[in-house]
Amino acid sequence: MCEDYMNLFKIKQEACGKCMEGNFLLPVFFLMSFIPFTFLLSSWIVAKCVWLPYVLEVKNQKEIEWPEEEIEEIPYEKKYPLEKAENDNENLNTKNNSICESTPDGLVFLQYNKKDEGFEWWSDNKQVAYKYLETVGRKYVTVFKCANLYIDREDDLIKQLEKEKEEKECEEMEEEDKKEEEDSDEDLFVKFKTNEKIKPKKISQRAAINGNKYRYCGKIKDFKMLRKTENKEVTKKMDFSSWKKMFN
Repeated sequence: MCEDYMNLFKIKQEACGKCMEGNFLLPVFFLMSFIPFTFLLSSWIVAKCVWLPYVLEVKNQKEIEWPEEEIEEIPYEKKYPLEKAENDNENLNTKNNSICESTPDGLVFLQYNKKDEGFEWWSDNKQVAYKYLETVGRKYVTVFKCANLYIDREDDLIKQLEKEKEEKECEEMEEEDKKEEEDSDEDLFVKFKTNEKIKPKKISQRAAINGNKYRYCGKIKDFKMLRKTENKEVTKKMDFSSWKKMFN
């Protein structure tokens, strides 16, 4: 067949071009060879110019130690400060208001009893620390905006110390007045004072006189979250006039 084409065309290139016209195998073989070649070439370029330099840089780079952020952990007994509690809930129904709080000594349900003027609490652990109950009490008055129900023991202790200081100052002033009167009466005589040993004062821990009451009422299963409303039905006597009004 090539010889026949060669007789029709002067140049071999023209004969081959005419022979390959309409041959679908040519683009198929071209794509089968071109696509893998371009994929392998691009992969080699990326590996040689990008990936290998990055690996070497990571190996030579020292690990950076980032400083850990120091987060101040607030002790549980210092949570819910009383300064954030408001006191504008005059129509508070303490029977229907209660809170649940997870303390370090376990789960606690708490509500306020107006009759006893104290808090009632339920927990599976009877040995919940008083300082944790104080925290739960502060949360109660903060949530329900009734700061007047909570007695601040620290404030009470400060008032107690100020009162004792005033009383001590008054006593010292009275003793100085007595000494001045005695010295004026016996100013003619010379008194020799004996050396008195000063004893160090003992530092005693003071406790607040007033504080919040906490009464343990049982386990969590004994706590009734929902209260039944008492429906009081008032029976009225029916007379003839009221019976007549019903029909009118």
